[in-house]
Amino acid sequence: MATTLTGKRCKNADLIHSGFEAIIQHVVEMLCAAIDRGTETLEQFMPIYDDKHMRRNYNAAMMNKLPVTCHYLRRVARGDTRYTAVMFYERTRLGAARSGHFLEALPPGLSLFSGHTQVQLQDEDLRRLKLRDVVHDRIKTVTNLEMMQNNTERLVQLIKDHTLPDLPTGLPGRVHVFVARMRAICQGLRRVKPDSHFRRCRNRECCRLFYAGAANETASQGEGPVSPTSPVDNNSYWDLAAGGPTVTDEQGEFCTWSCCEQWRWQLGNALPSALIAADYGCRKTGRARVPEALRAVSKRNEQASRQLRTIKKEQREFKALGTTELRAQQQRRIRTLNVDLGLLYVASVVADSRTMSNNKVLPGAHDNWRSRPAFYAKALKEVGKIYDKYHVGGNVIANMIVHEPFLIKLKERAAKVF
Repeated sequence: MATTLTGKRCKNADLIHSGFEAIIQHVVEMLCAAIDRGTETLEQFMPIYDDKHMRRNYNAAMMNKLPVTCHYLRRVARGDTRYTAVMFYERTRLGAARSGHFLEALPPGLSLFSGHTQVQLQDEDLRRLKLRDVVHDRIKTVTNLEMMQNNTERLVQLIKDHTLPDLPTGLPGRVHVFVARMRAICQGLRRVKPDSHFRRCRNRECCRLFYAGAANETASQGEGPVSPTSPVDNNSYWDLAAGGPTVTDEQGEFCTWSCCEQWRWQLGNALPSALIAADYGCRKTGRARVPEALRAVSKRNEQASRQLRTIKKEQREFKALGTTELRAQQQRRIRTLNVDLGLLYVASVVADSRTMSNNKVLPGAHDNWRSRPAFYAKALKEVGKIYDKYHVGGNVIANMIVHEPFLIKLKERAAKVF
C-alpha cells in the first residue's frame, strides 16, 4: 500500500504488522545469501569491522530481537521454518552455544529429536559423547562449514548428500548439512543413552526435551553468559539456610540460557523483595550487637510477610514456574528467612550469658558475618533440623512474642546449638 509520507505516526496496526513481517522475510533472505557465500576464515568469531561481516551480524541481531517485540512477530517467526533453521545456524556461528546448554540457539519450531537426517553415526561413538562434546561439535561443525570454499567438491557433495526434505526450499545448503548432523547426534543420543540422561526444561513455558547427561557431563565452564542471581544464590550461607541452592546445575535443568533467565526473573517477582541481610549498619558490636541484629531481621521478616501476602492476594501468574514450583520456591524463601532469624534468636539467648558466650563466634556479632559461613555451618544445620521438625503453618516468623514451637525449642537447646 503506497502512502504519502507525512511525518505522522501510523496508527494502522495491520499496516505496521505487514511492514515488520516484510522486514523479517527480507532479512531472512539476506542471511540466506550471506550463508551461501560462506566466510572461508575463522574471523567471523572475532570482532571485525568489514562491511560484509558487520551487515551479516547486524541482520542476525535484528532477527534475534524482532520476534520478541510483539506477539504478532513472534507468531510470524514461529510459523516460518526458514527463520528457525537460519537462526539456529547463525546464533551458533556467533557463539551462543558456548553457554553450554544443550538446545542453546535453537528457536522453537525446529525438531532435532525427530525429522529426517542422512548422517550415519556409530553407536559406540555416541555412547562416548558427553554434553560438552555435543556443544563443541556444534560449534566446530559451523566453523568447518563456514571455512569451506563454495563449489568445492567436498562442500557440493555434503550438500547433495544431506539436503533435508522436511526443511523448506530456499535454505542454504550449509544449513541443511548443519541441521542434519545435529539431528543425527540428538536422535543417536536418544537411542543409546539411558532415559535418565534426558530431561524436560524446568521452565514450564518451554518443557522441551533435551540431553542433560550424567551428573559430571557439564559443558565447558566460564565460556557462556553469567546469570544474574538473587541474593540468596550468591552466598553459600543462604543456600545452607534454605536447605540447598535454588538451581544445582543450570545446564542440567534448563535447555537454554534464556529459559533459565526467564525462570529466574519470574522467580524474583514471585518472592518477597525485602532485603535478605537486613542487619547492616547496626551501631553496636560484639555480644551487644546480636540482639540489635535480631530486631532488624525481625522487621525484615515482617516486611517480607506483607509482600508475600500481597503477591498471593493479587494472584499473579508466573507461567515459567508453574503452580507446584511456585509453592515450593515460596516455602524455600520462607525457610531461608525463618532459619536466619532462628539462628540470630538462639545466638541472642547465648549472648545474654557471659559464661555461655565465652569464646563463642556468635552470628550477628559483626557486620558481614554471613560472608564467613564456615563459622556458622554447624549451628545453621542444627537450627534447620529444629525448624523442619517443629515449625508449623509455613508462615514467615516476625513476632517473637507469640507462641512459636520452633523458637521455644531453640531456646531450650541454645547451649547445644553452639
